[in-house]
Amino acid sequence: GAVAVALDEGACALTLQGGTARFWNIILKDAANVLAGEISVPLVSSATPPSGSLQLNARDLSLARMRVLGHPAGGSLEAVWVGTLEKGQAAGQFNASGRALSWGAFSLGKFHADAFLKEGKMQLDEGALEWSNSESLRATGAVTLSKGGAYDVKAEARLPNLERISPLLEQLGWAKSKVSGALEARWAGSGSLGSKSGAGEWSLRIKQAQWEQAKVELLECNGHYVPGALTVAPLLLTTKATKFSAQIDWRPGALRCSQIALEQWGHPALAGEFVLPLTYDQQGLHWVEDTQISGLLRADKLDLATLLSVNGAPSPLHGSVQFALTLAGHPADPTATLRGSASGLRPAQTPKFGTSSLTIEGQYAQGTLTAAATATTPLQAPILLSATLPVPLADLFSGKVAFQNLPLLASLQATNLNLVPLLHLWPGLRKISGSASLDLKLKGPVQNPAWHGSLKAECPLLHFASDLLPAVGGLTLAADFSEKELRLTRLKADLGGGALEIHGAAAFAAPGNPTLDFTAKAHEVLVVRNSKLALRLNGDVFLKGPFKHAEISGAVSPTKSRVQRDIEVLPLNALRMEIPKETRTAGKPWFTFRKPPFSDWRFNVDIRTTPGDPVLLRGNRLRGSMDAEVRLEGTGAAPTLHGAYRSSDLIASLPFARVELSRGRIWYTRDHPFQPHVDFSAETEVRNHRIRLYLHGPANAPHISASSEPPEPEADLLTLIATGALPGDSSERSQALTNRAASVLFQEFSEKVLPSGERERFSALRRFSLDLGAVNNRTGQQETRLTYRFRDDLFMIGEVGTGGDFAGRVRYLLRFR
Repeated sequence: GAVAVALDEGACALTLQGGTARFWNIILKDAANVLAGEISVPLVSSATPPSGSLQLNARDLSLARMRVLGHPAGGSLEAVWVGTLEKGQAAGQFNASGRALSWGAFSLGKFHADAFLKEGKMQLDEGALEWSNSESLRATGAVTLSKGGAYDVKAEARLPNLERISPLLEQLGWAKSKVSGALEARWAGSGSLGSKSGAGEWSLRIKQAQWEQAKVELLECNGHYVPGALTVAPLLLTTKATKFSAQIDWRPGALRCSQIALEQWGHPALAGEFVLPLTYDQQGLHWVEDTQISGLLRADKLDLATLLSVNGAPSPLHGSVQFALTLAGHPADPTATLRGSASGLRPAQTPKFGTSSLTIEGQYAQGTLTAAATATTPLQAPILLSATLPVPLADLFSGKVAFQNLPLLASLQATNLNLVPLLHLWPGLRKISGSASLDLKLKGPVQNPAWHGSLKAECPLLHFASDLLPAVGGLTLAADFSEKELRLTRLKADLGGGALEIHGAAAFAAPGNPTLDFTAKAHEVLVVRNSKLALRLNGDVFLKGPFKHAEISGAVSPTKSRVQRDIEVLPLNALRMEIPKETRTAGKPWFTFRKPPFSDWRFNVDIRTTPGDPVLLRGNRLRGSMDAEVRLEGTGAAPTLHGAYRSSDLIASLPFARVELSRGRIWYTRDHPFQPHVDFSAETEVRNHRIRLYLHGPANAPHISASSEPPEPEADLLTLIATGALPGDSSERSQALTNRAASVLFQEFSEKVLPSGERERFSALRRFSLDLGAVNNRTGQQETRLTYRFRDDLFMIGEVGTGGDFAGRVRYLLRFR
């Protein structure tokens, strides 16, 4: 419930005497709090009503675990009630006083109340909360306790420091931060809550106040009211930048607002007055037929930034406004005209976009409101707006017609808008050119009008700020849209030299979950291009289903695509290095979507290469191609990839070996969709050793096995491939290994300096092999050897010894399998 109390023990005694039941020695208590009393109840018909007395002596409410609206209460409280119970209602005298009272974080200070109850009416002699002599809330008067009862109350508040009530406002959810300032308020009124009528007067004065971000130097409001009439004089609001004042006089038949004045930084910005035939009674707001309408409101250089930042928050819009509003006529046929303009309009979030201007003309006549506006923006083409709205004022104010049901007819037209200024609206763009046209029409109830329109755009150039996204050229767009459907009739674009075409529709039958049906056709579309990957795609992709659970399906094939993978061979024993265990982790998806709806989208896309158009593998020491046959499945939150890439012509040209992969495969499984496994068989010949290699297992921690003719230990073979020498040779001739390292360093340096990726360079220069510190098998002496490979079985060899002697020979290789 709203109030909860827990006490430790209770007791009660009962006596029956003379037809009266007497409950006496009633006690509810804990270690610090006691509620005691007695009640007498006649059991036979008697004119004497039940009577009793209750006394509360609570020295510490926190020990009683008292909670009010979920917040704990504390402090001490004493209360006494002596009286009768007449027809279920308490009557008699009630007195209460408390000290150091608190409710949650709000300190109530001292409390006292003296009241008399009789026949459902409470006469409050005085009720007060006091924090000091200058800080208090007080009230006196009479209130009928029945629903919609009468009241006659006087109340006043003196709070020189409004921070006193900040905890209270936060607990009630009215403010999220501290409130400061000084408050003085008085109110005296009488009437009936049920009939919403009464009479009274008030005065309110707030000085140097701050509520969240809003700051007010002075708010002053005095006035009085009687049934059907209200007077406010003056109404004054002053902030650091503005000063607003007005007088309101609302009498039966007319609402008059006069002496309206708004100053901004001391400059008069708004002035005027108006009279409207409005009255308010127990039936609500009414339009009166026998009062003339008049009014004139003028604004001159009204600064929007100052006006919109009155609550303390930064203004979302900058600029100035000038307008004149005129009201006239009879209530049965009122008229109004509005002429205005705005200049220097600039959104605060996009200051580089430039400034815009607006002109508007509107009128109200014969019960219809019409308006036309023209906006000039940095898009270098006017935007035309027009609207027509029938407004039956009498029916609207009487409640016969709701504003949201009024029939609206509006249109917006813009032709040949320049797209270049969009660079300043979205930082994700680097370059853009072209134009766009928009035509939009609305018809129907204000709350939910039917609308339809069209959008056309021509964009010859579109570059994104991210280098990961390809450039778009030749973009043409045509779309029709309404509240029921978005139909993309044409979207064509050139992406990195490839053509992309999209068409389809989105139906909005289900609110918030449109049904999608789009088809995308790609021809050599550039998807990714960076230093490691150039990927182009052909194919058809479909996006279908409800937006929250859509599916992307279809088939794509890479075309003219390339993967760049360089191999560093220093240090010379790189092939023998163990892969740290901490790096042997499962592969991560290329992409994931964490939030719906994209996390719930499903994928069903085939990725296959076409015959004669494999994915090329290039690098400083790699050359070959791979055929793909994989499938992308799963959801946006957990995509899966399974299938394989296969190769039969991959060649790795190491400093001392040319490794040919006769069979190779990289495959993915649904259990580990992004952790590739490898299975490669390769051969190479180094120093008359024919070496066969087998690489298999997870790509991030593969197993390598090697065998050779003539046979050598596996570890020695890996050393031979990496260094060009067997361990025994290296240990006997450390200078030879040093020279080989120098040769590798020269090759690594040339790879970084000379242009890479040229086919002729790979096929021609890679036929040369320079071996510094080679050992002649016949003489056992160190020499420098240059080898040129004509074919896989024919070599020309030139050798220069340490003494300067030169020898040349031709080598023809015969293999017996």
